[in-house]
Amino acid sequence: MNQAGRHRQDRRFSGWSPRAMEGGMELFAETIQLLRSFAAAAGGRRLDAGARPPWPPGGRGCVVFKEDTVLELGGPSTESMSAVLWTCGAEEVHGGSITLVGPDFAEARTPGLPLGLVNIVKVDTVEPDDAAYLMRDLELVPFELDLKGFMVRSSSVKHSLRCRIGTQAPRDCVCAAGLAGALGRLYLEKPRVLAVETLIVTSAGRDMEDLRKILDPALAKIEALYRAASGEEFDCASCDYRDVCSEVEEIRRLHEAFMRKTREAVNG
Repeated sequence: MNQAGRHRQDRRFSGWSPRAMEGGMELFAETIQLLRSFAAAAGGRRLDAGARPPWPPGGRGCVVFKEDTVLELGGPSTESMSAVLWTCGAEEVHGGSITLVGPDFAEARTPGLPLGLVNIVKVDTVEPDDAAYLMRDLELVPFELDLKGFMVRSSSVKHSLRCRIGTQAPRDCVCAAGLAGALGRLYLEKPRVLAVETLIVTSAGRDMEDLRKILDPALAKIEALYRAASGEEFDCASCDYRDVCSEVEEIRRLHEAFMRKTREAVNG
Protein backbone atom coordinates (compact mmCIF):
# COMPACT_ATOMS: atom_id res chain seq x y z
CA MET A 1 0.00 0.00 0.00
CA ASN A 2 1.39 3.41 -0.86
CA GLN A 3 2.05 6.04 1.78
CA ALA A 4 -1.02 8.09 1.01
CA GLY A 5 -3.22 5.02 1.14
CA ARG A 6 -2.32 4.39 4.79
CA HIS A 7 -4.03 7.55 5.97
CA ARG A 8 -6.68 6.00 8.21
CA GLN A 9 -5.89 6.20 11.92
CA ASP A 10 -5.78 3.35 14.42
CA ARG A 11 -8.89 4.31 16.40
CA ARG A 12 -7.35 2.95 19.59
CA PHE A 13 -5.96 6.49 19.87
CA SER A 14 -9.18 8.29 18.93
CA GLY A 15 -10.72 11.06 20.98
CA TRP A 16 -9.76 14.12 18.93
CA SER A 17 -12.50 16.37 17.66
CA PRO A 18 -11.99 19.01 14.94
CA ARG A 19 -11.91 22.62 16.00
CA ALA A 20 -11.05 25.95 14.47
CA MET A 21 -7.41 26.99 14.67
CA GLU A 22 -6.06 30.51 14.36
CA GLY A 23 -2.84 31.75 12.81
CA GLY A 24 -2.73 30.08 9.41
CA MET A 25 -2.56 26.68 7.79
CA GLU A 26 -3.10 23.73 10.16
CA LEU A 27 -2.36 20.19 8.99
CA PHE A 28 -1.28 18.24 12.07
CA ALA A 29 -3.65 19.06 14.96
CA GLU A 30 -5.16 15.56 14.99
CA THR A 31 -1.75 13.89 14.81
CA ILE A 32 -0.46 15.94 17.74
CA GLN A 33 -3.37 14.88 19.91
CA LEU A 34 -2.91 11.23 18.93
CA LEU A 35 0.80 11.43 19.78
CA ARG A 36 -0.01 12.67 23.25
CA SER A 37 -2.47 9.81 23.78
CA PHE A 38 0.11 7.33 22.50
CA ALA A 39 2.87 8.64 24.82
CA ALA A 40 0.59 8.40 27.85
CA ALA A 41 -0.63 4.89 26.94
CA ALA A 42 2.95 3.70 26.33
CA GLY A 43 4.19 4.95 29.71
CA GLY A 44 6.23 7.84 28.39
CA ARG A 45 8.62 9.50 30.85
CA ARG A 46 9.01 13.26 31.12
CA LEU A 47 12.68 14.22 30.97
CA ASP A 48 14.47 17.36 32.11
CA ALA A 49 17.03 18.73 29.66
CA GLY A 50 18.67 20.66 32.49
CA ALA A 51 19.23 17.64 34.73
CA ARG A 52 22.63 16.98 33.15
CA PRO A 53 25.32 19.19 31.64
CA PRO A 54 24.54 20.21 28.06
CA TRP A 55 26.02 18.03 25.35
CA PRO A 56 29.07 19.99 24.15
CA PRO A 57 29.76 20.73 20.47
CA GLY A 58 32.17 18.53 18.59
CA GLY A 59 32.92 20.54 15.48
CA ARG A 60 31.04 20.55 12.22
CA GLY A 61 31.27 17.43 10.13
CA CYS A 62 31.84 15.07 13.06
CA VAL A 63 32.30 11.51 11.81
CA VAL A 64 31.77 8.45 14.00
CA PHE A 65 33.15 5.29 12.43
CA LYS A 66 31.49 1.93 13.00
CA GLU A 67 34.38 0.63 15.10
CA ASP A 68 34.09 3.69 17.37
CA THR A 69 30.32 3.44 17.79
CA VAL A 70 28.96 2.83 21.28
CA LEU A 71 25.30 3.06 20.35
CA GLU A 72 23.47 3.37 17.04
CA LEU A 73 19.99 4.87 16.85
CA GLY A 74 17.77 3.91 13.94
CA GLY A 75 20.46 1.82 12.30
CA PRO A 76 19.91 -0.74 9.54
CA SER A 77 18.99 -3.48 12.02
CA THR A 78 16.37 -1.35 13.80
CA GLU A 79 13.47 0.93 12.87
CA SER A 80 13.62 4.68 12.38
CA MET A 81 11.02 7.42 11.98
CA SER A 82 11.53 11.17 12.10
CA ALA A 83 8.99 13.95 11.75
CA VAL A 84 8.54 17.61 12.55
CA LEU A 85 4.97 18.86 12.89
CA TRP A 86 4.03 22.51 13.11
CA THR A 87 1.04 24.18 14.70
CA CYS A 88 -0.08 27.74 15.27
CA GLY A 89 -2.44 26.81 18.13
CA ALA A 90 -1.51 28.60 21.35
CA GLU A 91 -2.19 25.54 23.54
CA GLU A 92 -0.85 22.88 21.19
CA VAL A 93 2.85 22.92 22.19
CA HIS A 94 4.25 22.37 25.67
CA GLY A 95 7.47 24.34 25.19
CA GLY A 96 10.56 22.54 26.44
CA SER A 97 8.68 19.31 27.15
CA ILE A 98 10.62 16.10 26.40
CA THR A 99 8.94 12.69 26.55
CA LEU A 100 10.77 9.39 26.22
CA VAL A 101 9.07 6.08 25.43
CA GLY A 102 11.59 3.28 25.93
CA PRO A 103 15.08 3.06 27.40
CA ASP A 104 17.36 6.05 27.65
CA PHE A 105 20.65 5.79 25.79
CA ALA A 106 22.66 4.65 28.82
CA GLU A 107 20.01 2.00 29.58
CA ALA A 108 20.40 0.27 26.21
CA ARG A 109 21.23 -3.43 26.49
CA THR A 110 22.09 -3.80 22.82
CA PRO A 111 24.41 -1.79 20.53
CA GLY A 112 21.41 -0.46 18.63
CA LEU A 113 18.05 1.07 19.48
CA PRO A 114 15.15 2.03 17.24
CA LEU A 115 14.60 5.75 16.88
CA GLY A 116 11.31 7.54 16.70
CA LEU A 117 11.92 11.28 16.80
CA VAL A 118 9.04 13.75 16.64
CA ASN A 119 9.43 17.47 17.17
CA ILE A 120 6.23 19.46 17.59
CA VAL A 121 6.94 23.07 16.74
CA LYS A 122 4.79 26.11 17.45
CA VAL A 123 5.19 28.80 14.79
CA ASP A 124 3.70 32.27 14.60
CA THR A 125 1.81 31.62 11.38
CA VAL A 126 1.84 29.36 8.33
CA GLU A 127 0.60 30.72 5.04
CA PRO A 128 -0.22 28.17 2.31
CA ASP A 129 2.14 29.66 -0.27
CA ASP A 130 5.21 29.21 1.93
CA ALA A 131 4.19 26.10 3.89
CA ALA A 132 6.42 23.75 1.88
CA TYR A 133 9.45 26.00 2.30
CA LEU A 134 8.87 26.22 6.05
CA MET A 135 8.53 22.44 6.28
CA ARG A 136 11.76 21.86 4.37
CA ASP A 137 13.62 24.29 6.62
CA LEU A 138 12.33 22.54 9.76
CA GLU A 139 13.03 19.04 8.44
CA LEU A 140 16.69 19.90 7.89
CA VAL A 141 17.31 21.02 11.49
CA PRO A 142 18.56 17.61 12.77
CA PHE A 143 21.36 17.77 10.22
CA GLU A 144 22.54 21.01 11.83
CA LEU A 145 23.34 19.19 15.10
CA ASP A 146 26.88 19.70 16.33
CA LEU A 147 27.45 17.38 19.29
CA LYS A 148 30.69 15.80 20.43
CA GLY A 149 30.89 12.14 19.43
CA PHE A 150 27.54 12.25 17.65
CA MET A 151 26.82 11.76 13.96
CA VAL A 152 23.48 12.01 12.17
CA ARG A 153 22.84 11.07 8.59
CA SER A 154 19.88 10.50 6.34
CA SER A 155 18.57 7.07 5.49
CA SER A 156 17.50 5.66 2.16
CA VAL A 157 13.98 5.61 3.65
CA LYS A 158 12.14 8.94 3.71
CA HIS A 159 11.48 10.54 7.07
CA SER A 160 14.02 8.49 8.96
CA LEU A 161 17.40 9.19 10.56
CA ARG A 162 20.44 7.14 11.46
CA CYS A 163 22.53 8.35 14.38
CA ARG A 164 25.75 7.11 15.90
CA ILE A 165 27.08 7.88 19.36
CA GLY A 166 30.82 7.32 19.57
CA THR A 167 33.44 6.77 22.23
CA GLN A 168 34.30 10.51 22.18
CA ALA A 169 30.85 11.50 23.45
CA PRO A 170 30.97 12.59 27.13
CA ARG A 171 29.08 9.97 29.11
CA ASP A 172 27.57 12.40 31.61
CA CYS A 173 25.91 14.33 28.77
CA VAL A 174 24.75 11.50 26.50
CA CYS A 175 21.03 11.01 27.00
CA ALA A 176 17.74 11.48 25.18
CA ALA A 177 17.13 14.75 27.00
CA GLY A 178 20.51 16.06 25.88
CA LEU A 179 19.71 15.27 22.25
CA ALA A 180 16.22 16.77 22.50
CA GLY A 181 17.55 19.88 24.24
CA ALA A 182 20.13 20.46 21.50
CA LEU A 183 17.46 20.06 18.83
CA GLY A 184 15.14 22.42 20.68
CA ARG A 185 17.78 25.15 20.78
CA LEU A 186 18.34 24.82 17.03
CA TYR A 187 14.63 25.05 16.27
CA LEU A 188 14.28 28.14 18.46
CA GLU A 189 16.95 29.86 16.38
CA LYS A 190 14.56 29.79 13.43
CA PRO A 191 12.82 33.18 13.12
CA ARG A 192 9.24 31.86 13.15
CA VAL A 193 9.55 29.20 15.84
CA LEU A 194 8.10 30.06 19.26
CA ALA A 195 8.21 26.76 21.17
CA VAL A 196 9.31 23.13 20.74
CA GLU A 197 8.12 19.87 22.26
CA THR A 198 9.94 16.57 21.62
CA LEU A 199 8.90 12.92 21.69
CA ILE A 200 11.57 10.22 21.44
CA VAL A 201 10.73 6.53 21.10
CA THR A 202 13.47 3.92 21.59
CA SER A 203 11.42 0.81 22.33
CA ALA A 204 11.00 -1.78 19.61
CA GLY A 205 7.92 -3.70 18.59
CA ARG A 206 4.44 -2.39 19.33
CA ASP A 207 5.49 1.14 20.27
CA MET A 208 7.22 1.79 16.94
CA GLU A 209 4.32 0.17 15.09
CA ASP A 210 1.84 2.43 16.85
CA LEU A 211 4.00 5.48 16.21
CA ARG A 212 4.13 4.64 12.51
CA LYS A 213 0.35 4.27 12.31
CA ILE A 214 -0.06 7.70 13.85
CA LEU A 215 2.61 9.45 11.76
CA ASP A 216 1.89 7.91 8.35
CA PRO A 217 -1.08 10.22 7.61
CA ALA A 218 0.97 13.29 8.60
CA LEU A 219 3.92 12.17 6.46
CA ALA A 220 1.56 11.65 3.52
CA LYS A 221 0.36 15.24 3.98
CA ILE A 222 3.96 16.46 3.98
CA GLU A 223 4.76 14.62 0.74
CA ALA A 224 1.53 15.92 -0.82
CA LEU A 225 2.48 19.43 0.28
CA TYR A 226 5.89 19.16 -1.38
CA ARG A 227 4.35 17.85 -4.58
CA ALA A 228 1.69 20.56 -4.64
CA ALA A 229 4.31 23.28 -4.16
CA SER A 230 6.42 21.93 -7.03
CA GLY A 231 3.99 23.50 -9.49
CA GLU A 232 4.29 20.48 -11.77
CA GLU A 233 1.45 19.55 -14.08
CA PHE A 234 0.19 16.05 -13.32
CA ASP A 235 -3.02 14.08 -13.40
CA CYS A 236 -4.65 14.35 -9.98
CA ALA A 237 -6.76 11.25 -10.67
CA SER A 238 -3.64 9.07 -10.84
CA CYS A 239 -1.63 10.83 -8.11
CA ASP A 240 -0.59 8.77 -5.07
CA TYR A 241 -1.73 11.62 -2.82
CA ARG A 242 -5.21 12.16 -4.22
CA ASP A 243 -6.77 10.80 -1.01
CA VAL A 244 -4.85 13.40 1.01
CA CYS A 245 -5.86 16.29 -1.23
CA SER A 246 -9.48 15.17 -1.17
CA GLU A 247 -9.42 15.52 2.62
CA VAL A 248 -7.20 18.60 2.93
CA GLU A 249 -8.65 21.37 0.79
CA GLU A 250 -5.74 23.73 1.52
CA ILE A 251 -3.25 21.41 -0.19
CA ARG A 252 -5.49 21.07 -3.23
CA ARG A 253 -5.86 24.84 -3.50
CA LEU A 254 -2.12 25.25 -3.03
CA HIS A 255 -1.45 22.91 -5.94
CA GLU A 256 -3.87 24.81 -8.17
CA ALA A 257 -2.27 28.15 -7.25
CA PHE A 258 1.28 26.94 -7.97
CA MET A 259 0.20 25.42 -11.27
CA ARG A 260 -1.28 28.78 -12.28
CA LYS A 261 2.01 30.48 -11.43
CA THR A 262 3.90 27.91 -13.48
CA ARG A 263 1.62 28.42 -16.49
CA GLU A 264 1.95 32.21 -16.22
CA ALA A 265 5.74 31.95 -16.09
CA VAL A 266 5.82 29.66 -19.14
CA ASN A 267 3.38 31.78 -21.12
CA GLY A 268 5.06 35.02 -20.20
